[in-house]
Amino acid sequence: MTRNVTKSGRISRRRLLTTVSAGAALAAWPFRINLLQAQEAPIKIGFPVPLTGPYGTEAQDQVRAAQLAIAHDFVIMRADRGYWCLPEADLGLPLTPEMFAIISAKLPRRTAHEAITTARRYGGADAVAAGIAHRAVGADRVLADAITLAAELAGRDRRTLAEHKRLLYGEATRLCGAGIPADTGE
Repeated sequence: MTRNVTKSGRISRRRLLTTVSAGAALAAWPFRINLLQAQEAPIKIGFPVPLTGPYGTEAQDQVRAAQLAIAHDFVIMRADRGYWCLPEADLGLPLTPEMFAIISAKLPRRTAHEAITTARRYGGADAVAAGIAHRAVGADRVLADAITLAAELAGRDRRTLAEHKRLLYGEATRLCGAGIPADTGE
């Protein structure tokens, strides 16, 4: 059995790390509950500002992340690693009307058909070619490019943008909500 206290009366490094890790897990528990509840909420599209999304995901969060990515106005993916996928067909999970509304509003018809029925995994270059992502860049550029693009698009009139998105994504905003605050003015 490992000693938890050294001869000098100090706590061992292993014991300290174990205790700190347990404390951090307990402190984060309310956050995990909120995160799980947020995952159940419908994804809203139509927010009255341009949304850029740096996208990089792993398989464990694929179901929700793919839909969240395409809800953004501009998606930037890693070119060298990761993929975008709608795994519901492989998992035996039917799409909800809200999920389908976002997918069909944001993706080209043939891409939506292939993604929904085959659960194909699209890497960065394939995602750009299929109309899922707008750019595929190196890992060191994903976040920076998303921030730069957001800065370039900032300052657009929110009322005008909200109306344009309502026209573009009418059925999806009706089913999912637009996520538009009551006052979209500056």
